[in-house]
Amino acid sequence: MKVNKMREFIEFSRETCPKFNIEAFITFTNLKHDCVNSTIPIVFDLSNPHAVTNAHNCLKELVEEGLKKGFCTLSSKYRSTTVVT
Repeated sequence: MKVNKMREFIEFSRETCPKFNIEAFITFTNLKHDCVNSTIPIVFDLSNPHAVTNAHNCLKELVEEGLKKGFCTLSSKYRSTTVVT
């Protein structure tokens, strides 16, 4: 695990999520000495169509831009899990 990549991931998440009115809740789990798993839950009001659109766009940007930065990303409808090595 490289500290600079962890910082880059945190910075990236904290910059991306607020653009879509999403709080950047970030969790980390150490899988091995050189591999960390991170989950960013995307919490929003499902009854608000604008919030739903924001949530989808947030997930899309987290995945697409995260891959460009070298983060291995697995995503579901409203959750993005990233492995930072």
